[in-house]
Amino acid sequence: MAANGEKQKKQRFAATAVFFAVLVIEATANAAEDSPFASRDSQLRIATYRLEIKIDAPPEFVYPYLIEEDKISRWQLDHGVTVTFPRGVEPRIGKQIRVAVEAPTDPWILMEIARLEPGHEVLTRFVGGVLEGEFAYLLQPTETRGTLLIHEMRIRPVGLLTTFVWEIYGKHMHRAKMRAFLAKIKEIVEADWKAAVP
Repeated sequence: MAANGEKQKKQRFAATAVFFAVLVIEATANAAEDSPFASRDSQLRIATYRLEIKIDAPPEFVYPYLIEEDKISRWQLDHGVTVTFPRGVEPRIGKQIRVAVEAPTDPWILMEIARLEPGHEVLTRFVGGVLEGEFAYLLQPTETRGTLLIHEMRIRPVGLLTTFVWEIYGKHMHRAKMRAFLAKIKEIVEADWKAAVP
């Protein structure tokens, strides 16, 4: 019985690590010039981590999949967390998203949408919990009338445990998790776009 309890503890710790791997980043050299974070580099002293993917649909079609909860739930499948919306689910500046993990330390984060530019950008800041910083989705039109979807994060863990999880797991797992999310967005959006366009 004790072996089962120890196994469950290890599984919970692993689930916590996976959750933070989605959120915490491997620092890179400098923020990209077109990054919404570029002007804050010297203030936060956190480098920007960037992933991107091309999607065969225009930016205005892709944008709702980044802000509307019914569309987000189709690609962001993570059963190890509880997500609540203290100020409601409507996409707007000031909307808050609270994410909690079932784990011995009860880690949680509170995010708030800081900027919405339809068809161009979604900027969210961490305003409470175990992380500080911000992340963004940037949408750029391509020559083929598609979208270059860019995901950027600037995250710093708060506290020793979170820093430990970041150093041990986050650097190695974040890219794979985010690439999976971006690939799922691409798959869903392109299928919906094909169905919508005769």
